[in-house]
Amino acid sequence: MKILKRCRKATIYDDEKNLLCQANVFLDEEENLRISAPEEFDEHIQETFEIIFFDPVMGLIPCRCTLSEPETLSNQVISFKCSVLERGEQIQRRMDIKVPVEIDILMRTDEIVGGTIETCDGGYTAKLMDISAGGTYLVSKMWVNQGAVIEFQLTETKTPLDLKAEVLRVVEQTDEEGNLTYGHGCRFLELSHNAETMLRNFVYQRERELYRNDIW
Repeated sequence: MKILKRCRKATIYDDEKNLLCQANVFLDEEENLRISAPEEFDEHIQETFEIIFFDPVMGLIPCRCTLSEPETLSNQVISFKCSVLERGEQIQRRMDIKVPVEIDILMRTDEIVGGTIETCDGGYTAKLMDISAGGTYLVSKMWVNQGAVIEFQLTETKTPLDLKAEVLRVVEQTDEEGNLTYGHGCRFLELSHNAETMLRNFVYQRERELYRNDIW
């Protein structure tokens, strides 16, 4: 399929949505789509597989595929011709999609204008509720002014990531106990190429987890 030509990575699942392995994607000399997997992967355990391809522009593309014509690439890697039988509904590209999270953070800002001040280790407590490669939505008992710049560290990435974001909107809301809180929609600022790559990888991993657990 032409739509998969940009893909270089994929994950292979069985019919129960159990992750079997991660794989690399490439085209052979005859432009056939092939997937390389660890040598312990057994293509005979079922006739077809759910394979989720990662396209750097479009995001995740789930497909139902058959794997055939195994070729040994090295002592630990084997490749298969991948024939797509059915393409599922793609999940929009990660720059746009926001994945749900619940991550406690300590933010730094000089523009708190109201609410209940809660500090810890020199920062203000807040919780990220969703995140994308472009921004995040965080909730706090403090009201940070629209247009303010906040800074915080995301520790769930492979290497802790220092992030800066601008508050675009503020929404009053209540938590499960009826306490007044403030939701802040933010966009990231001054992202380096390395930081953006790490964010995209984090969102990608979260997408796969949600898909595998049937949350999406």
